[in-house]
Amino acid sequence: MADTRNPYAAPRADEAPTEQYYSGATDALLTDATMGTRFVNFLLDTVFRQLACVAVVLIATALHARELAIVLMLVTIFGYYVFFEAVTGRTPAKYITRTRVVDKWGGKPTFLQILGRSAARFIPFEPFSFLGSANGWHDNLSKTRVVRS
Repeated sequence: MADTRNPYAAPRADEAPTEQYYSGATDALLTDATMGTRFVNFLLDTVFRQLACVAVVLIATALHARELAIVLMLVTIFGYYVFFEAVTGRTPAKYITRTRVVDKWGGKPTFLQILGRSAARFIPFEPFSFLGSANGWHDNLSKTRVVRS
């Protein structure tokens, strides 16, 4: 029997959202990244982020700007995730593991979601939030997830 839904009708609060409401992105089309892949992302991003920090500190030290080096290092640590995830939806590690960040419905996350996701990484013991869960606090608080692409 044919589908009786009207695709042009306004969404109603008492109904579950439909695929069309989320721009065609559905859970069925996206596969969440495994915990192993997420751990590899964490390790690789840590290495890449530290290399970026070392480069920034070396440049600032060569310019005899020690205080600036400390500030730039903190900006680099935070900005690493904000820049890559806001511009491309992926960090360098996510390119390697073929994963990307999406909002909880599978669409492109907003800049505020990326900021929240990056800020949540600074919560003490945040990496331990993955124990017993496929998503960490930085996923849950920002309403994002990492999927295979």
